[in-house]
Amino acid sequence: MEQFSTSLSVLRERKGAVIAIIAVILVPLIYAALILSASWGPYDNLSNLPVAVVNNDLGAMSGNEEINAGNQLVDSLKESMTLGFKFVSSEEAKKGMDDLTYYMTIEIPEDFSHRITTVLDENPQIPELTYTQNEGLHFMAAQVTNKAAEQIREQLGNQITETYVRNVFTQLEQVAAGFKDGAEGSTKINEGSAKLKDGTGQILSSLETKAPDISRLANGAKELKAGTGELASKIQSGTSGVTQLADGSKTLSAGLGELNGGARELDKGAKDLNAGAEELDAGAKDLNAGAKELKAGTEKVLTGLEGVQAAINDRLAPKSKEFAAGMTKYKNDTAPLVPGAQAIADGIEEMATNPLFAAYFAVNPDLKRLREGSKELAAGVNKANQAFKEKLEPGAHQIANGIDSTDEKVDDVKAGVDKLVAGQKTLDKGMGDLLAGTGKLAAGTSRLSAGSSQLAGGTTKLAAGSTQLSDGAKRLADGNSTLQNSWAALSDGANKINNGMAQVSDGNQTVNTGWGTLTEGVKQVDNGIGQVESGSKELADGLKGGADKVGAIKAEDSNIAQFASPVALKKNVLNSFPMYRYANAPYVLALALFVGVLVMTVVFNMRKPDTQEVSSFTWYSSLFSKMAGVAVLQALIAGICTLFFLKLSVYHSILLIIFAIIASLAFLSIVFFLVAAAGNIGRFIAFVFLVLQLSTTGSSLPIAMLPEGLRTLSTFLPMRYAIDSFRSIISLDNAGAGWANIFVLLFFLIAGLALTAIVAFVQNRRTNTATPARVA
Repeated sequence: MEQFSTSLSVLRERKGAVIAIIAVILVPLIYAALILSASWGPYDNLSNLPVAVVNNDLGAMSGNEEINAGNQLVDSLKESMTLGFKFVSSEEAKKGMDDLTYYMTIEIPEDFSHRITTVLDENPQIPELTYTQNEGLHFMAAQVTNKAAEQIREQLGNQITETYVRNVFTQLEQVAAGFKDGAEGSTKINEGSAKLKDGTGQILSSLETKAPDISRLANGAKELKAGTGELASKIQSGTSGVTQLADGSKTLSAGLGELNGGARELDKGAKDLNAGAEELDAGAKDLNAGAKELKAGTEKVLTGLEGVQAAINDRLAPKSKEFAAGMTKYKNDTAPLVPGAQAIADGIEEMATNPLFAAYFAVNPDLKRLREGSKELAAGVNKANQAFKEKLEPGAHQIANGIDSTDEKVDDVKAGVDKLVAGQKTLDKGMGDLLAGTGKLAAGTSRLSAGSSQLAGGTTKLAAGSTQLSDGAKRLADGNSTLQNSWAALSDGANKINNGMAQVSDGNQTVNTGWGTLTEGVKQVDNGIGQVESGSKELADGLKGGADKVGAIKAEDSNIAQFASPVALKKNVLNSFPMYRYANAPYVLALALFVGVLVMTVVFNMRKPDTQEVSSFTWYSSLFSKMAGVAVLQALIAGICTLFFLKLSVYHSILLIIFAIIASLAFLSIVFFLVAAAGNIGRFIAFVFLVLQLSTTGSSLPIAMLPEGLRTLSTFLPMRYAIDSFRSIISLDNAGAGWANIFVLLFFLIAGLALTAIVAFVQNRRTNTATPARVA
């Protein structure tokens, strides 16, 4: 008490300190008065917030009615003027946004009304309002303009919906007429469906009657497909035989050509042989006559022998050699002719009797002639060969033997001319032999001449027959070539027929299946038409009833308005704010008290003088008592002036003053500890502590909307509890919640005092430790 009296006497002597203390006491009051004295709110002067409106809407036609939603919106905004709307062009709006004149621009596009008319189109287009905000000018202004844009959208949506509803109700009259027409049409459908059902019944009866025929047709097509497949297979297997026949006929034609050439040469040789045989016969007769005459004149023997020798050398020898060569060639050439001709005849006969070719031989005259010619050829060749063996070949051997014998005799004559006279007896005997030999020679040459004549005739016939046979073989080769080509075409045709029959068979099977499906479908159609008949009757009755009901609809303006805005909001408010200042009052009071405490630490000297002999604990206790008194005065004056001069209505006036005192003392204990512990650094920390609490204690945003880290941090900040305690008695009428927050502030008060005591204890020990050293 003595120290407190001393302090008061000092204050009386230092008038400046008194004035400073009074100013400190009034700091919370001034701060609260400046903010809480305002009776306006943030939404009271929205009409001063400049917003540009650009209407580019060109309008559109909705049925026969012209609409321009852009003009309607502009007229509505001019009437409401909820914001400072400025109706300008696009260029002016852009310039105003660039030079920061407008907080927002609302632009109505050119196709705005047109998009409204597409609501019932296949691809409707939503009308769009474009608004551009300049949030950088002010956050709260951005929120206000955003809310205003949403209200404009809602208002415009209601207007558009009202237009839609009016059009719909207008069209309902046409719908009623359409229902009436539909009812009449449904009646006609009912009558027509009855007739249609009779027709489908007849169709169904015909389908069921023809179903067995369709099934037989499908089975027959299937069997025909099997037959054409077998035919195509057999024709395909005969293709190789026809090809071999064509190749064999070509080979036969070539062989017969060679045979024809041989026959011609044989004919020429036979004629030469005939001429030689005739000459040989004449020579033999001459030889016989000469032999007879030889007896009469030996003197003519030498001359006759020389003539005979000359005749033999000049005529008989060459002809005999030519005859021998011709006979050898004829024998060699005709040796294979007989079996070859017979093989040709047999092959053609076999082909003619083959079922595959019999039809061709029956209708083709060339093939008939070929068949007959091959038989004649085989018979002629066989006959010629038989004549050669029986007649020509023995005579030829006799001629050859005779010529050989003549050659030997001639040689003997040449050798025995000189001995003729001496061997007259021998000559007589030899002449007898000669006469006998010449008789035989004459007989052989006669037979040779006759055989050569027959041979010449046979070879002539052979040449003619071989020529005819060669021509027939060529025709046969050409016919077989044509047959081969025709056979190939026949094979292709058979394959095509087989493929076509496969398609026909498949098609008939499909028709058979489809016939059954069609029958079932017609049954379903018949049943469906029966349902249509009954349903059309119900439809006609329903449409008639619908036409009556739709025609009875009469929409008034009130009905249309409810369609446009079917839901109304009914707002109930608990603990409403009469004015904007009531929302800020808890935050402003708490902040004013904290600022008053901070200013107080600047006015009061919180550093213990070295001349003071009292303990640090005593000194700090005395100083805190003085500052606590000033803090209480700050809270009392701020609370009383808020209640009576600023006329802030609260639910609990006394509690407001009590809570203000406790909050001020709690703030003082925290700041007192920081300054006592660290001096000016402590004051700076206290200021930072204040700034930290400005946005984390529910002042600008509810704590529930803060990030999780800041929400956790706010639980350790005293201003949060001060604000919540003031709010509970100013706007919530919840004293219990206020006392709960006050108890937390009392905890902060006690904690601050305890920490200050620790600081005083530490400083006192430091002072006691330093004093003996100074005394020494």
